[in-house]
Amino acid sequence: MCFLTPPPHLLKNVRNALYRYNIRHADGVAKWSNISDLFKQDLAKKYQLAPRLTTKHVELPPFCQMKVKLASQVLSHSTAAALHTHVAIGSMSAETTATAVFCQNFNDLFDCFNSLSTSGKVRLLTAISNTSGHMRKLNALTDWLKTVKIPDPKTGNDMSKFRCFSGWLQAIQALQKLWAVVSLHEGARFLLTRWLNQDTLEHFFSIIRSRGGFRDNPTPYEFLHAFKQASFNHLLLPACSGNYSIDVAQLVPILLAADPCCHDTSLPTRPNVINSSACVTADR
Repeated sequence: MCFLTPPPHLLKNVRNALYRYNIRHADGVAKWSNISDLFKQDLAKKYQLAPRLTTKHVELPPFCQMKVKLASQVLSHSTAAALHTHVAIGSMSAETTATAVFCQNFNDLFDCFNSLSTSGKVRLLTAISNTSGHMRKLNALTDWLKTVKIPDPKTGNDMSKFRCFSGWLQAIQALQKLWAVVSLHEGARFLLTRWLNQDTLEHFFSIIRSRGGFRDNPTPYEFLHAFKQASFNHLLLPACSGNYSIDVAQLVPILLAADPCCHDTSLPTRPNVINSSACVTADR
């Protein structure tokens, strides 16, 4: 059995720790003030080096500390690249490099636990395999994580109340053990790590709760009705990369044909292939 601490929650905790304290590691001291200065300098420029950063990312108003998206966009490659650029042009001190390294390392670490396809532009976002290099990267990040400490602002001693860094070490160890088991004993050729996260299931149940006034304890009938409603709404969503919208009129015979309770012989039991001009309506 492998116990895997949810990486999205670990990433939020790391961001929250950096927001409250300076964090010492092998390459220096990471500071939230560096990210805040980056945001302020970008606001004064027409072309921003970190365009995704907003006031919500930097000031963290209520409820923003709970959003994984904001944490992942702060501890990201784009933030690290922007900080390195400011150091190179002299608009920030050389000590800012430590914050850039901190952001880049957690960006790489989160990518290793967030792979969803077997190919892609970002190597660490692809599936784990024997030749992907993920295990080598995780070993290097393990050595680096062991140097991460949070000094007490008053005494200077290391604080031990933040368990997110030890949680990352435990998650890395669990993933390495899991890959060894599925690759050697089960014959798996690759592993998609995003399916190991529980956020997908949490998101599904949040959708179910939101149907009908945020029910915390729906009955089986209410759960079934909410599930059908959410599934139908998902069918109406067009492709993100498409330049067309779905013709809802074409969904009626398809849904009726898929319904086992429908006995209307005038409808085909299986929808025939229809040309694209009849299925979609172009967005003008």
